[in-house]
Amino acid sequence: MKTIIRRLHRLETAAATVAKGPGVAEMIQEQRRRRLEASGQTVESSPPIDYTGCRTIADHILRARQAQMKLQSFPVERRAR
Repeated sequence: MKTIIRRLHRLETAAATVAKGPGVAEMIQEQRRRRLEASGQTVESSPPIDYTGCRTIADHILRARQAQMKLQSFPVERRAR
């Protein structure tokens, strides 16, 4: 687990120094949108997620998952560590 966290930290710092142009998330969303439109499916857009206070990728992932669960009206369960 420490190795993963260390690697994510390296990627985040590298991305912070090269933060010009569209971000990785925007590029992935654009590719997904184009792929869905090409196959004739509709693109479902969800309300924007507030990432204020998120310092790491893990924080972003957690916030997005919580927002997704909230949209699906399922309670967010926390696992004991």
